[in-house]
Amino acid sequence: MSEELYHLGVKALIRRDDGAVLLLRVDPQKMGGGEHWDLPGGRVGKGSTVEETLRREVLEETGVSDLTIGKNIGMMFSTWRIKEDGGEFGLILSVYECTIPRGTTITLGNMHVGYDWFPPAKAARQYIASKYPPEFCELIATLQ
Repeated sequence: MSEELYHLGVKALIRRDDGAVLLLRVDPQKMGGGEHWDLPGGRVGKGSTVEETLRREVLEETGVSDLTIGKNIGMMFSTWRIKEDGGEFGLILSVYECTIPRGTTITLGNMHVGYDWFPPAKAARQYIASKYPPEFCELIATLQ
């Protein structure tokens, strides 16, 4: 029997007062996999907690230090694979609803080339469907 190995990733579904979702446009030159949009976040490393990882990744990717972490809205197997250290790993994503103060300035880190705020349905069905399973995208699309 061959066991599958997985990494745990955490993502911040950051929403504005009007319900729009923050997405970051990934730089394909630095991240591979072609140009795509994603939620801020990253993998939980050894010795880190989910909250520490979310705060660190959001700060690195958006420049935002004042993040309020809310409830977990879902966990899922990502359709993406991680190739690292001669192996290939699956990715389990845990997504948390988050907020930032109104008027916060977004300052992109070096892994992204753009950002925008999208209505949940548009974000889910047009921009993140290549990375996230259909069931999760529909959950995001129906957020109020």
